[in-house]
Amino acid sequence: MPKQRYVRKKKYYSPKRRAVYANGDQIDHLLLFKLHNWRCGVCREPINRYLRFPNYYAATVEHIIPLCKGGTHTWDNVVPAHAICNFAKGDSLPDEFSGKMVV
Repeated sequence: MPKQRYVRKKKYYSPKRRAVYANGDQIDHLLLFKLHNWRCGVCREPINRYLRFPNYYAATVEHIIPLCKGGTHTWDNVVPAHAICNFAKGDSLPDEFSGKMVV
């Protein structure tokens, strides 16, 4: 019997989110991480460049002002973050977040 392969599901973004991305900058994630010296913008700890999601300490792109609160997908509104830090901040603004967000 042939072994079943895992089929990756397509990512789905809502039309509103796709419009925000389309009107924003083309952000190269690796360049963003290099510009910030692989440091998390939330906790300021180093990010291990070899970890991949779903590891909680993998690099993700964090929007300082969340898209759902009118933020843009532009270079001045994004920082690298650990996945766990990104999840913890959620859709909070920097002044609402009780963590140590550094902008």
